[in-house]
Amino acid sequence: MLPDGDERKRAEAKLRQSEAFLADAQRLSRTGNFSMILGTERITWSAETYRILYVDPRDPEVTFSTVLSRSHPDSVQMVSM
Repeated sequence: MLPDGDERKRAEAKLRQSEAFLADAQRLSRTGNFSMILGTERITWSAETYRILYVDPRDPEVTFSTVLSRSHPDSVQMVSM
């Protein structure tokens, strides 16, 4: 069953608030996150991840290779295992 218009608006507002809280928490703790669709190079980064890795958020060609190239060598070795 699909939600009615009011329920949908409330759910969307709650989602926006949750996303804002997560962004604030990442900014305050200086942590970020990213997700990747397996088998592709398509990645979605949080704003804080862009800041941490010194990448312009407008760069459309951000890949997993970008993450590895900006990571500590010990971290790269762990991911490559």
